Amino acid sequence: MESTTINSVTAPAIGTVVTRWTRDPGTLLTAATALTAGLSTTNLWWSIPTAVTAFLAGRRPGRTAPTVLALVAILAASVTALSVVPTWLPLAGRFVTVVVAATMLPWFAGRFWCQYRQLVRAAAPAARASGSGEVR
Repeated sequence: MESTTINSVTAPAIGTVVTRWTRDPGTLLTAATALTAGLSTTNLWWSIPTAVTAFLAGRRPGRTAPTVLALVAILAASVTALSVVPTWLPLAGRFVTVVVAATMLPWFAGRFWCQYRQLVRAAAPAARASGSGEVR
């Protein structure tokens, strides 16, 4: 693995970090969710792939920061666009509906499912050790 030394600190080369970042399925799902949420302002059929990718992004274990940053970026871009072009106000209602109903709710459902599975996995050894009940 290549490394770069800056101020006596060795860090991985930038290309390695970028390649690893773009190969992460969670990052790709978050980017796909943001893209399809943006496209849903043109046609509501884009809300279906938005909901699917948001659910799959939420279902993945790990950090939630990329998704939160994507939602903040979408919100900032939409507020900026509305301040520049006020005639897009009718599209803003549709966009807010898609962001809440097709992005946030499926993402939270995926997070709930992921946390539920992690809790079941964590409880399984304790249930087996105590001999009580059955664990799925």
